[in-house]
Amino acid sequence: MNSRITKILSLLCDEPYRIFFPLGVIFGMAGVGHWLFYSFGWLKSYSGFYHSSVQMLVYMSSFVAGFLLTAMPRFAALPHATVGELLTFLILIVGIFVFLTLGHFIAGEICFIIWLLMLGRFGISRITKKREATANPPVEMIWIPIAILHGVTGTLLLILGQLKLVAPWLIVVGKPMMEQGFLLSIVLGVGGFLIPRLMGTYKVSTSAEPCLMDETSRLKRRNIPFHLTMGALLFLSFWLEGLGKEVFGYGLRALVVTSECVKNGLLPRPPRVSDLFVRLIWFSVWMINVGFWAVAFLPSYRVAMLHLVFIGGFSLLAFVIATMVVISHAGEGERLHRPLWIFGVIAVGLMLTLSKRLAVVFFPDFYFNFLGISAALWIAVGVSWLCFVAPRIVKIPEADEFGRMHEEAKERMLNLVSGEKGS
Repeated sequence: MNSRITKILSLLCDEPYRIFFPLGVIFGMAGVGHWLFYSFGWLKSYSGFYHSSVQMLVYMSSFVAGFLLTAMPRFAALPHATVGELLTFLILIVGIFVFLTLGHFIAGEICFIIWLLMLGRFGISRITKKREATANPPVEMIWIPIAILHGVTGTLLLILGQLKLVAPWLIVVGKPMMEQGFLLSIVLGVGGFLIPRLMGTYKVSTSAEPCLMDETSRLKRRNIPFHLTMGALLFLSFWLEGLGKEVFGYGLRALVVTSECVKNGLLPRPPRVSDLFVRLIWFSVWMINVGFWAVAFLPSYRVAMLHLVFIGGFSLLAFVIATMVVISHAGEGERLHRPLWIFGVIAVGLMLTLSKRLAVVFFPDFYFNFLGISAALWIAVGVSWLCFVAPRIVKIPEADEFGRMHEEAKERMLNLVSGEKGS
């Protein structure tokens, strides 16, 4: 019995996504269910603050934890999570949700700060004791400390504002910095590394000559000042928003996002592979960019336009990437190259969810009716996803299918580059 428990804990530490991804969807359903219950009259009051806090601090953070704790060690050949680290992340995520649900927002936000610091500690401790002297984290991972900076700073400003220890306008700086700044930085960093490789748009040297490989490494390091500059401008954009310069703030934010996406090869070129999940990822990147530019040009519809980012961008990206990870780690990576019904459900369901959320702009008299329908559609997507991944989340393949899929993707990318040079 003890050996079985030890084996399960070892598996969860090596692949934390197996627990955090399903929990994230469950928390997400609770966050949107708030609107569904109010539209049915089951709740006497509603809180947009609660809804956004649960969706960003719990639902999306669960996906971030599941992905980074699984992928970060694999990206740079670093040790996986320990049992203590896994339990700490899990307790903090659950604690954030419980405190927010009970209305103890500051306690939940303090737990989020601790969660962020734990994430930083996890990355730093791995880098300082990496297994291989030649293993270097991808340059794009510089966005992870930038993400933590946004998350911690924004949450502290929000807490101080709620305690009335600082000017009220700092809350306007803090809340979007905590939510948008943190998650955007994660997407720009992790997505900037992963997505171009999935799309086949990543510029890679096909030469094995050491001098050319060293030159490639030097060119990548030269990008560090660019990423740091973009991170500083992203940080500045939230202060502009708090100072009442909303158009300039969101315009600068949109410019940062688009510049990073173009620089890393996420935009504007379409994927060079036909896999549906890759095209959905590319679409989600477009939605994030379009959403922020829409807020800059249509500030009166800020909340509605931001849902282009939240539903069409972040949520779609989380569901698709999570599905890719679950399928590949279950030893079914070849299925990703064929149409899967779950991707259709995710795409159609989330677009319908988004359409109903945007409809409130044109039909304000039916505001909560549309929010309730939108919430029901999102929950339907979540339930469908849980049903699809349930048998695969517990499946353990004989070999490291994810590693094999990575090698196949790398070989396919090299073939694409060779073909482009030949043409």
